[in-house]
Amino acid sequence: MHIYNIHHSPSIVQAAIKNNVNRAILVHTTGIYSNFKYASQGYKDVERKVSELTSNLDCPTKVTILRPTMIYGDLCDSNMSKFIKMIDKLRIMPVINRGKSLIQPVNARDLGKAFYTVLMSPDKTAGKAYDLSGEKPLQMIEVFKMISNSLNKKTTFVSIPLGFGVVLAQFAKVLTLGKIDYVERVQCMGEDRSYPHAEAKKDFNYSPMSFEEGIQIEVNQYLKK
Repeated sequence: MHIYNIHHSPSIVQAAIKNNVNRAILVHTTGIYSNFKYASQGYKDVERKVSELTSNLDCPTKVTILRPTMIYGDLCDSNMSKFIKMIDKLRIMPVINRGKSLIQPVNARDLGKAFYTVLMSPDKTAGKAYDLSGEKPLQMIEVFKMISNSLNKKTTFVSIPLGFGVVLAQFAKVLTLGKIDYVERVQCMGEDRSYPHAEAKKDFNYSPMSFEEGIQIEVNQYLKK
């Protein structure tokens, strides 16, 4: 099971084939589905290389690809923990396009269970790919309000047009002669990032917890600390 860095996947698979390993599980990302090249092209290249390596009918290694969505669940994550800190500190918080874009964060606890189940179910999962998302899609503004309520804070959310954020990013790019280029990253903030997990539910009974339950656990860790 390869979990550390998606960009090493082709090397891992190549070594597995060379040593007649019959199975490899690769943890990748739903970032591959982004409409923006900056966010997705590298992931597409990795999966294309993996597919080329394993396309031979005589290949001894069966690959399973797992693609989590935005991962949260502990203060060391780089996603929800940042939002928790911001909402705790700010009484007025900007959101892009009224926070209408959809996300489907997945709790690390659910991923751990899924990884183990896939590992123990080779007959059902070998040679397949699964998206691993949270219980249901949520608007960003819903996520922010749940965090605010869990913190018992009264936060005012102010909508910032996506176009304005993109202009600021373009301005920064020009000023720094291209050294700071966040244009596509800002554009991604207006993109829906929710993906169904029906195949995972069908093949190994994947059933993630609700975001309300998961974020409360993380907020409680934050408050305790």
